[in-house]
Amino acid sequence: QIYRTQANRSWCKERGIRLSGPPLGRPKQDKTLRAEQKRQAREDEKRRVAIEGKFGQAKRRFSLSRVMPKLAETAQCAIAITFLVLNLERWLRQLLWCLFYGLGIDRRDSGWLTACSSIAGAIFTLMAGGLLATEKSAARLETHHFASASGA
Repeated sequence: QIYRTQANRSWCKERGIRLSGPPLGRPKQDKTLRAEQKRQAREDEKRRVAIEGKFGQAKRRFSLSRVMPKLAETAQCAIAITFLVLNLERWLRQLLWCLFYGLGIDRRDSGWLTACSSIAGAIFTLMAGGLLATEKSAARLETHHFASASGA
């Protein structure tokens, strides 16, 4: 917990940012207060685990770990597209689940989650590839246009 220094804590407090974890100093003697702090720390940990899991999924399945553009704006665009596709896949999986559930397909017997994930992953991998290809071809057209305009 190297980031929980007194200076960082006061900076966060000025801006209304709540840091999770035990406060500095001796623990309070009030058991209900300690229990409340423990409960809050557990809730914070649950949220962090879910968020870090999504970052791991984005790195593993959607090539977030291989974003290496030269410009900051391009990097932001690639990262935004990755998380857009990640969210769209989740929404499509939920939609397919509703469809399968509405048709009466039993999710325990049919491997519905695997099917939904595979279908959604394939669709959005194709979409992301199309978006990136479109972005690259647009950049090529701009470069070609400027090169031909300056050469004429």
